[in-house]
Amino acid sequence: MAAYHDSFRLLLAFAHQRLHKRPSDIAIEELNAPFILDFLRYLEQDRHNSIRSRNARFAAIRSFMEYVSFAEPSVLSLAQSVLVLL
Repeated sequence: MAAYHDSFRLLLAFAHQRLHKRPSDIAIEELNAPFILDFLRYLEQDRHNSIRSRNARFAAIRSFMEYVSFAEPSVLSLAQSVLVLL
């Protein structure tokens, strides 16, 4: 559970930096596949995370997007675009 917490803390900090929005103002549509790929690249290149660490962060995001695909059908295509990455 702590790994998921850390993953989303990093993702939201990255989103805040890139989008110049508070986490509460970020729309799910902004967490699209290109944005997630940028985040994963950031983890590897800027934070020097290993592939294993990056994949663990991505697993948390994938779990969230699986939930979103059921809970919010209006963003199903967005969730699916993230789920097929890597």
